[in-house]
Formats: sequence, structure tokens, C-alpha cells
Amino acid sequence: MTSQKMSCFLISLFAAFAYIHGSLAQDEKEEPESINSGFVFVDGSYIDAPYRVEARDLLIFINGIQITQPPYIGPNLIVTEDPGVPPGITKEVGVNDLFKINWEEGLPYYIAKLAYLWGKYSKEEAQDKMMAYYKSLPCIKEAVRWRDDGVKLTDYKGKSCLVDLFIHDWAFKPPPTEEELQEQVEKLANIYRERFEKGDCYFFFKKGIKLSMTERKAVNILREMCDVLLDNTMDNQAKTNELLGLGLIPAHDVDLAEMVVSNFQQNDQFDERLEALQQKIIEKYGPDAIHSAERVGDLAIKEQQQKEEYFQKKLKNESSR
Repeated sequence: MTSQKMSCFLISLFAAFAYIHGSLAQDEKEEPESINSGFVFVDGSYIDAPYRVEARDLLIFINGIQITQPPYIGPNLIVTEDPGVPPGITKEVGVNDLFKINWEEGLPYYIAKLAYLWGKYSKEEAQDKMMAYYKSLPCIKEAVRWRDDGVKLTDYKGKSCLVDLFIHDWAFKPPPTEEELQEQVEKLANIYRERFEKGDCYFFFKKGIKLSMTERKAVNILREMCDVLLDNTMDNQAKTNELLGLGLIPAHDVDLAEMVVSNFQQNDQFDERLEALQQKIIEKYGPDAIHSAERVGDLAIKEQQQKEEYFQKKLKNESSR
């Protein structure tokens, strides 16, 4: 969890615990089922169908390409000793630097402190004491409760971030066994198989990010994506901007868009399968289902218009009473 993310999003303790993102080892003699529907891209490169989803060595492979990372088991959250205040804390320490200071075994002080309180007091008492703890730190200028289970911290440099004041009960359970890991990751492998059977499109990136969409949405976005990426009149920067505008890749993940621009190439099978999907969508939903993909800016305008229409209708109903 990077300090950049801490300043933008509610810091979730979930990331500090076990997160299953792998697969169950299969019998090497067993041939995985071939799936001829859906689309798969890895780092922007189209992967030829059929797709064979294999689960082995706690990893998932599609057509022999690794698309998940090994399982991560976080630190033990059973803390019986009060961690206290991190050493060397002064007003000059930034709020994001505070979260980089570890107590034991790579466990950050703020998580260790909350885990200690959570195991000793009721939820309400633990959260109140954690608030008092944050307010006592020399580097925190202001600590304000945020919604039900969060706190907004501001340092003396004016930087702020949102932090959880909640820990799930399962975080205190023993680490999962090998069998439990295998069961969990096999479920993930089956989910991929089911989604491909339904025709979903997946973009996998080696940095651990995946993006997906249903075939009805994919047909229009893939058509425009292909037109943009194969347009020789545009440079890579323009292509990146156009790709981000399609809403396929979040605006803050420019590096992913650049990767797709660099790695995507014309592919006859992709062209044929996309054309077949287009005909399938037309037969199922009618010709109007094929249209220009809505741009991010257009969606924002549409959302704002819908909000305004809602409030206007609500105001009209209230005035007529």
C-alpha cells in the first residue's frame, strides 16, 4: 500500500491480511477445457483463443501465461502488547511517513495499535481509544471521525489521508492452511472459466491489475479501441489519450494505457472473432446495440444531467403537496 494511495483513498486494513489471488494445482495429466468465447489481453497483447484456464502451483495460467500472483499472507494481528508511540515522531513527520514505520515483523504501528485495542476492548471503546491515540501523536495536527469507521488525519504540512478504524474478525484467525488456499484459488479459477463461457473480455496486467467487461459492452469498446490503436495518423500520446477516453482503463493508470498502445497488434483471429461477436449482438439485441462507445466525458455529463433531472422531479413533487 503506497503513500500515494493513502492520500487518496480510505486505507483498508484488508490489504494487510491474506488475499487470495492464485490457483489450485491440477493433475498435470489432466488437459484443461478449451473455451472459445470471450477475449483475453495480457499487457495489451491479444491472446489467441481457445482459452485454457489452468490452476497449478497456486497460480492461474491462461494458455500457459501466468495471470495471477502467488498468495500473500499478511502479518499475525493478534497483538497482546501495547505497541505504544513510534520512536522519533516529531511535528516534522508527514502523515504518509507515519504509516511507513513498522512495529514488528513488518506490521505498521498504526495497525498494531488498532489490533491491540480491538482485541482488548469493544468496538466503540477501541475506536475511541484509537482516536485518542492519533490525537496524541506529535505529527498529527487534527484527527476527525470520518463516517462510521474511519478517521481523517491531517499533519502540520497540510497533508491529509483517510484511515480505517475497523478490523474484521477473520483477521485474528490463524493463517489459511494449504488446503484452504487451494480451495479458495480454485474458486477463482472457476470464476474465470465461467466468465469466459459467458463471453466476458479480460485485460490482465503483470503488475496484478485486471479489467473486465461483458461481451455487450466489449463489442463497442473493442471496435473503437482497434480503430484507435491501428490508426497510423496518430502518435502514441494521442492514442493513449483516446484509449483513456473510452473508459476501459482508469484515468490514473496512464502507464497501463501506454502498455496497451505499445503491445497491441493487428490480429486476424481477433478481427474475425470481433466481427462474429458483432453479428451475435445484433441478432440478440438489434442493430442499435452496435454504436460508438460512450466517452468518459460524455458519461460524466450524462450522469450530471440525470442527477439534475432527479432533483428537479423531487422538487416538483414536494411543491405539489
